[in-house]
Amino acid sequence: MGLDFAVTEARRVGRAAAAIRVGCVTYVPSRRLQRFLSDLRERDAALRAEVIHLLGLEQVCRLRTGELDLGVFAHAEDYEGLDWVRLFPGEHLSAFVPKSHELAARPMLTPGDFWSETLLTYPRAVNPAFYDNHVRLLEESGYRFARRYETNTDPRDVLLAVAGGLGLVLAPVSFESMSLVVDGEVISVPLDPPLKYPDTIVAWRADPPRELARSLEAVREAASELFRSTSRQHSVEPGPVVAG
Repeated sequence: MGLDFAVTEARRVGRAAAAIRVGCVTYVPSRRLQRFLSDLRERDAALRAEVIHLLGLEQVCRLRTGELDLGVFAHAEDYEGLDWVRLFPGEHLSAFVPKSHELAARPMLTPGDFWSETLLTYPRAVNPAFYDNHVRLLEESGYRFARRYETNTDPRDVLLAVAGGLGLVLAPVSFESMSLVVDGEVISVPLDPPLKYPDTIVAWRADPPRELARSLEAVREAASELFRSTSRQHSVEPGPVVAG
């Protein structure tokens, strides 16, 4: 094991100029992620990044094993062995419904509009703590549904399920940029009272390898500045945070 570790470290030291491995959940808008990566390059011109889309819990596992250098996902709980800073404030949620649904014609939706509806969610097994917090806070805010149906984790597949009449989803407003919404197959309707996703964070191992540790000051600075500036841009009345 000692030899394997030494070989791994030697290879990593030898690739000091190589790209850092960044995981990111699929719902983070690409323009936001690109802004973060661009800000990193402005602070550290030698820093390059390889991005792979992964679920949040999978990122946590890979960060701990050293398979990822940075992870970008929603903050749903404290993560043992990881350090992190906030990157983007949580987005407000909208209801996404089929264009033929009666709710699609309403300017705003309230908790009472959903009592007979099916809520589409990702599978609980993907991230039980995140899922349970999501359901709990929905109910605490008065949002109750006749049933829940677990579907895919990919946002595009979720909206396809909505368009196909399987149910509706409460999702970040950035889903409005996806083709099914733009083409009018799925309609986005605001919520009252408003709800928000948890903040997006960037995380890394608490004991990072030496070459990554040198870049973490740039990561912290870029993330903190982005969080402040994005928070100012979205300084609307906050709703309960749905950590789900």
